Amino acid sequence: MRRRINILLFVLLSFMIDISAQLEPLSTQYINSQLLINPGYTGVRNALSVNIMARHQWMGVDGAPVNYNVGLHSPLNKSLVSLGAALNSYQAGPVQNHRLNLYYAYLVRVRHNMMLSLGISAVLNNYNLAHKDLRIIDEGDPYFTGEKLSKFSPNAGAGLFLYSPSFYFGLSVPQLLESKYKREDGLVVSQVRRHYYLSSGYGFGIGKDFYLKPSALFRFVESGQSSIDFNAQLMYKEMLSFGLSYRLNTAIAAMAGFRLSKTVNINYSYDMSTAPAGLGKGSHEITISFDTSEMLRRNRDRLFRKKKKDNSEEAGMRSIRYF
Repeated sequence: MRRRINILLFVLLSFMIDISAQLEPLSTQYINSQLLINPGYTGVRNALSVNIMARHQWMGVDGAPVNYNVGLHSPLNKSLVSLGAALNSYQAGPVQNHRLNLYYAYLVRVRHNMMLSLGISAVLNNYNLAHKDLRIIDEGDPYFTGEKLSKFSPNAGAGLFLYSPSFYFGLSVPQLLESKYKREDGLVVSQVRRHYYLSSGYGFGIGKDFYLKPSALFRFVESGQSSIDFNAQLMYKEMLSFGLSYRLNTAIAAMAGFRLSKTVNINYSYDMSTAPAGLGKGSHEITISFDTSEMLRRNRDRLFRKKKKDNSEEAGMRSIRYF
């Protein structure tokens, strides 16, 4: 029975990877991990930024998806160019996908207090399927012979990110090229499909010490698959935050965040499935963010400004990372 469950789980995972393109990273804390889905986010925090994310789905299920991501991005001194890089590792049972992203973005001032960042990315995917990690009922099945399938495929992404001190709007396609992973016998074992992401959020003060941040993320695949996330967080004195997230017809999540220092933030979320046949005991996700401007020269072209022209040091407002 256990073998049948493991094989069924693998089939389900493979089906989801092929149809829903689960090779695209999933994150409940998309506000903290925008670089995962939008090259236009590169450099908009106006700091040397490092984000580390770990996500474990369906706790208690053998071979459940696990996703790790490390991203780094920063403006270049005294310019409107930003560069970044990210390494993502996704595993579900015997299926592994490792991805390297290199980012480039250019910043355009739209208004005195609004910026538009235009970004592109170069992507290298490495897909692996280890047959030896499967428990096969029929050892003679020709579709499960061989030790390991490993394929490399290049790709590219593009995105834009429009933002002000209290608002943002993002539109992106992390992988522009669709690709298929085939065995030597021509069998398609997985497929990368073009995803479109649209995200937006707005923040406003409530009283003196509280800040409410509602946001939404829409994912769309050309095959017709889509999902919508609604997120609301309440921040207290830019130190503590609590919130809820709802993924339409899929999951609900509780979130909490804490600013350890001026440069370090830690955030945690726990997802609970709302689907009739939910798997496991929920999903855990944690992100750690590090931002510092000490290594960068002050660049007034990147600062939000007041309506009246003012070249004084006080003209600059806070960056988007405080959204």
